[in-house]
Order: sequence, then structure tokens, then C-alpha cells
Amino acid sequence: MKKFLLIVLLAFAQQLCFAQNANEQIELIPKQFFKNEAYKKCGIEMTPTQLIQVFKDDPKMTQFVKPLALNYAGETILKAAGGILIFWPLTESIYRDNPNWNLAYIGAACYLVAIPFQNGFSKRAKSAIDYYNNGYKQASNVSFHFQVDSKGLGIAMKF
Repeated sequence: MKKFLLIVLLAFAQQLCFAQNANEQIELIPKQFFKNEAYKKCGIEMTPTQLIQVFKDDPKMTQFVKPLALNYAGETILKAAGGILIFWPLTESIYRDNPNWNLAYIGAACYLVAIPFQNGFSKRAKSAIDYYNNGYKQASNVSFHFQVDSKGLGIAMKF
């Protein structure tokens, strides 16, 4: 009886050890109407800053942290500046006759410049999540695109 109990206890302890070392997958939730992409780990939705923090705490993900953080910071700063510059003349137009609309144009330009930063963050976050979910192995990214150049229409393979 003692041997059976010892075997059951060892099997249970082994399962606990495996449960602690499991790499929890990060799920990418696609964009919805008026909602950006979201990231889910352990059933909890994460913001982009939380995703960067998860990768920052993991020593095997250091190659992805800096580009993600720079893209996210650039996007956030440009969108904040754009929002302030757009709404300043709008609120000024309420109590003045001649607001400076050039600020609104500059704000709109800041918002437009933030779009490539947002796309870059999404692209790098997807590749970082794939790397994380594949057990720190680079997935082979082979894609086919239609390309038009001086020789005509063709299929280009990017890897």
C-alpha cells in the first residue's frame, strides 16, 4: 500500500512540475469596430504596454522588446500630440473668432505619421508572439505577393 501511495504521490508531483514550466500561449485578438488589436494570455486581455512588459521579463525575448517599445512610444507620442493640436483650435473656435487652424493641420499630419508606427508595432508584435508561442523558434515566414514591375505582372516570394 505504501508503494502505491508513493507512486501516486510522485506522479502527482511530476504533473505539478510540468504545470509550472508550461509556456502559456499568447493569443492575438483581431481588430473590431472601434477597438484595436488585443492580446490574451491566461484568459486575460493585455494592453500593448503589458505585452511589452511580458516580453521584457522574459530573457529570451530581448531582441523583440526594443523595436516593440520604440514603435509603441512613437505611435503614442504622435497620436497624443496630434489630438492636442487638433482639439486646441476647435475649443478656441468656441470663444474666439479667428482660431489658428494651422495647428489642426499639423495635428492631422501627426496622426497620419503615427499610422506607420502602429502598423509596425502590429507586425512586430505578431512576429514576437509567433516566436514566443513556437517555443522560441523562428517560424519560417514564406509569403507570396503579386508584384508589378517593368517586366510585367508576377508572383514574388518573400522569405
